[in-house]
Amino acid sequence: MRPRGPWLAAAALAALAGGLFLLRPRPVPPAAPAAPVDPVQPARFEIVSGVLDGPRVSRRAVLAFDDGLDAVLHEESVFRAERVGAELVFRLDAGRLFVDGGVDVRVITPHGHATARASAFDVAITERGTSVTVLQGAAVVVGNPFRKEITRGEALDLSAAGGVGEPISLDPTAAVEWARGALDAANLVRDGGFEEELARWDAPQYPETAVRADRRAHYGRRSAYVVFNAIADYRHASPRSMPFSVPAGARLRFRGYVEVTNLEAGPEGGGYLEIRDENDVPLPGGRSPLYAGAAGWRKFSIDLDVPSGLRDARVVCAKADNGAPILGTLRLDDVAVFPLPGKP
Repeated sequence: MRPRGPWLAAAALAALAGGLFLLRPRPVPPAAPAAPVDPVQPARFEIVSGVLDGPRVSRRAVLAFDDGLDAVLHEESVFRAERVGAELVFRLDAGRLFVDGGVDVRVITPHGHATARASAFDVAITERGTSVTVLQGAAVVVGNPFRKEITRGEALDLSAAGGVGEPISLDPTAAVEWARGALDAANLVRDGGFEEELARWDAPQYPETAVRADRRAHYGRRSAYVVFNAIADYRHASPRSMPFSVPAGARLRFRGYVEVTNLEAGPEGGGYLEIRDENDVPLPGGRSPLYAGAAGWRKFSIDLDVPSGLRDARVVCAKADNGAPILGTLRLDDVAVFPLPGKP
């Protein structure tokens, strides 16, 4: 029989070594890097008209934000505006907010939030909860535990108890008459929404072009409609706003909405809007992008300084002089020129 002592000793040592190996702390893999958090910064805006007392609006105010968005706050509103990454966030604790969009916007209330892009929408807080109304585009309304999308001409109510009804259809213009009044009062352009058709605009007619008022609007009831049917190049300037006085040394925000339908204009061609002085000379930096092809309502927004000595100006719809024919249609709506309070 083989001696068992040495063999048992060797087995015990091996087991002890294996146990010690198992008890050794294993290396912990490094933690995955945390997802970057978008910094929250105050949103920069200027008060075009109205009165703010800190975060409280003591009189209905029109605000112009630095990314081209315009907003109207009702009196007795309490709000905070922040920039979170590419998104503009309003925290509305009381009152009413109308957003004239073009950028990513989120409005947070005590009852939920609404998110929209390139839209015009209205958010109002009442004793019953929050009401969201869409005038153009779409908004996603989120509460607990629901998520619904509403589109142009629809409204959705969020109750203070957390309930939500179905979207209802309505006349979207009636929901924001208070906001349109504030925007029109701050606008240097008479009837920039063409609600009086073309009564406040000059509309020269050309053999190659028809200019008229139209019932298809960005929001409201009217727009200006330009039908191009030119087989040869020509100079176009219609419609044209009535001249308006420009505050000396001011900075202006020039903005509006344009829709094009099958507009063929050749290379570097298309229609556009621009500000011109009393001698019909374009203001530097006061021209919208060129519009051609087919696209729904798109907002442009330009900030420019008033040239020294300028007294009167007007907004003109023109076309590029590129030597090519131009065929198709273009609509204009909600054209505005706001004087901004100061230099950047």
